[in-house]
Amino acid sequence: MLDQFIDAVLANRKPFMFQARNQSALEIISRSEHHMAEHQDMEEQLRRFLSSPAIPVSPRVRTACSIGAVMGSPMESKAFGDVDAEELAGDVRGAVRDLLGIGRDLLRSRATRLRRLVLR
Repeated sequence: MLDQFIDAVLANRKPFMFQARNQSALEIISRSEHHMAEHQDMEEQLRRFLSSPAIPVSPRVRTACSIGAVMGSPMESKAFGDVDAEELAGDVRGAVRDLLGIGRDLLRSRATRLRRLVLR
């Protein structure tokens, strides 16, 4: 799931940077019921995951930090604008694996297992 998230963010760097710079104005424009419900559902799932007592604190903190790492790094266009998307994706994936304390092969399986715990 995080790999897909990283790919989506990096494939859409310019729109993400635009959104980050213009968040207030875009929120006013995009207050449709469908969009708000979809966004709230996604936020609620993340909140349930991060606040679930069924999951130890350390993985929850690491997951929150990993989301910040994925969203934060490509947003700095001045810092990473000259970096190839594939290279940046590899470095972001490495940072996420380091934050989560897992190897490459375990990244997907652990995320899937933790998500299943929360969505039960």
